[in-house]
Amino acid sequence: MELLVVIALIGILTAIATVSYSSIQKRSRDSHRINDLKYIQQGFEQYYQDANYMYPTSCGLIIDYLPNGIPSDPSRKTDGVSNSYSSSCGALWYCFCAELEVEKGNSAILCGNDEVLPGAQYYCVNNLQ
Repeated sequence: MELLVVIALIGILTAIATVSYSSIQKRSRDSHRINDLKYIQQGFEQYYQDANYMYPTSCGLIIDYLPNGIPSDPSRKTDGVSNSYSSSCGALWYCFCAELEVEKGNSAILCGNDEVLPGAQYYCVNNLQ
């Protein structure tokens, strides 16, 4: 009888640990996404200052301002290749968005050309000027 109680307790503790670990991983990926978008925003703002107060017309033109390139989403993969964040760019504006797994986002400034999924949370950055 005691052995059954011990086995049951170990099973319960394992289940709790698995759920907690999964939640921690999701929060970690969300934090990574938010930091990536802030990094991208800093690159665009530096470009804006150096390019006579204009943003690049193509989102990929700021490679010189992002030494490691434009980051990719840490978990959204298609055929083993990471997908990039959704983006829109113009000479006077830019917008980058990421869908979050757990955290609450700021989807009020979601890029105009993105389809909003019901119940999804997004974090977006756009031009500061």
